[in-house]
Amino acid sequence: MKAQDKSLIVKGVSKDEVFAKLKFYAIENDCFIQKLNRKEGMAQWQFFKEWKEFIFTKEERYTINLFVSPLNEKDSKIDLQIKQDPIHVSKDVYIDWKILKDGELYTDFIISLNQFFEQKK
Repeated sequence: MKAQDKSLIVKGVSKDEVFAKLKFYAIENDCFIQKLNRKEGMAQWQFFKEWKEFIFTKEERYTINLFVSPLNEKDSKIDLQIKQDPIHVSKDVYIDWKILKDGELYTDFIISLNQFFEQKK
């Protein structure tokens, strides 16, 4: 996965419109909104993802940063940064993850955002 696979170009939608619609996307998809800063073009959400491992299902929490910037008057770009949230395994064990460099979460999130913006046109 390349750096451009962590971003989405939204054609025909201004930065302010993208930002307003992102709020509705977060609400519709059960993302917990941590921060919305329209002026800076930055949003931060938390969401849960279920994973199947053998017969077990586990749920992990992620934080996603979304950076919205104008490409021109009509088009915008959303850049993503995803990090798995730290977990406490036990009283003495704490695991903190780095920002994900690539992977399925970026792909899934970009596809979902793209579908959302296509439906809202």
